[in-house]
Amino acid sequence: MAFERICGPCSGHGYYGVDHRDMCKVCGGAGEVTLPGEASDYKNCGPCSGHGYYGVDHKDTCGVCKGLGVIVRSSRVQTTSPTVQSKPTPSAGRGTVFLVHGRNTTVRDRVDLYLTKELGLHVKVMAAEAHGGRTLPEKFEDVAQACSFAVFLMTGDDILRTADGAEIRRARQDVVLEIGYFWGALGRRQHVAFLVDQDLDLPSDIHGVAWIPITPDLAETKLRLRKELEDAGLIQRLGT
Repeated sequence: MAFERICGPCSGHGYYGVDHRDMCKVCGGAGEVTLPGEASDYKNCGPCSGHGYYGVDHKDTCGVCKGLGVIVRSSRVQTTSPTVQSKPTPSAGRGTVFLVHGRNTTVRDRVDLYLTKELGLHVKVMAAEAHGGRTLPEKFEDVAQACSFAVFLMTGDDILRTADGAEIRRARQDVVLEIGYFWGALGRRQHVAFLVDQDLDLPSDIHGVAWIPITPDLAETKLRLRKELEDAGLIQRLGT
């Protein structure tokens, strides 16, 4: 008898941080480990509080539980090394995409559906993730850490007026903040894509960055976004 457990040090991803090649040493990249016996035969490891690692460094594996997060409580369970769950690990070109969005949930849902259903990518959306007792900045940082690419949906959600009475449309401030986060964490080249609404007033710092227009039917938007994802190595190029 055996049971599966999500690997703690890599949080079930099979790799550490944003580098998909930095494979987890505990689960061997599978994201899960298989332990003998039943879940009730184990208890949370005290030194690591059940996480499998110390502090904030996921690579600092707990020496007591060997990164499993649990230790044996029952004498009838043999303390053997865990076996890696036999399932295919993510291929080198398959990454996790963070979808940054504002108030336009219609565009968000359509792009999310395109990325997951048509392109087969893993997508993270803040609103869909559990809070887990964290503050919003903590939740954002934890979710963002598991992503190697970010798609920014810059829709005209905020309407402002200038001193001369002209009306301008801008993306939400949290979208701009998260652009800065990913820009700094991942870099721009082959790690981000900007999807921009029509007639949007952009921050001056990104005026020179190439962006993809959000078209009414999203046809051109999807085509150009696919090219960015192909160039980043997240999906295979058409015809290959």
